[in-house]
Amino acid sequence: MIASRKAITAARAAVLLVGVVVLSRSALAQTTYAPPPRTVEDILAVLDQYKPNPDAAQKAHEALERQPPAGASGNELAQFYRERATAALNMGLMGRQIADFRLALQYVNKGSEYEATVLRELAGAELYGGNMVEALRLTQQFVAAVSAYRGRQLVGYALVARRSAELGDIAYPTPLMRSARSRRR
Repeated sequence: MIASRKAITAARAAVLLVGVVVLSRSALAQTTYAPPPRTVEDILAVLDQYKPNPDAAQKAHEALERQPPAGASGNELAQFYRERATAALNMGLMGRQIADFRLALQYVNKGSEYEATVLRELAGAELYGGNMVEALRLTQQFVAAVSAYRGRQLVGYALVARRSAELGDIAYPTPLMRSARSRRR
């Protein structure tokens, strides 16, 4: 009996020793290699690989300069402003993109599936523009607008939960996800 206890103790010690060696080797391997810092020349070489596309830039610029078609209304105007917002995104003009998406939302036929698309895209633009509260509000409107489309509504619930959590509201996503689960059935 004493011999078996000694054997068990020795086996435990051996396992512990092997564990310490393995962990120290992996920790050592992780801490010993650090890639050399990039030089300015390295960064410039990478940037030189990417050339601007003058044709795409010209098309985006022309789209930004276009005026709404005469006599257009409703979804036609919404589509125009949505396309212009996309051109503004391609040119890196976040403020212009948000302004044009807001105009698209103003003209879109309320209650249409297209309204939901514009709401989702405006919410994304507001989020990337740094206005998380407005992005959350618009995402909630998106969820309401797609109530007839379960798949899109579940995506909306997930976005609302995520944006709420990012704003620090941990309690709100729980009942929201319960509601999403109940609709799934």
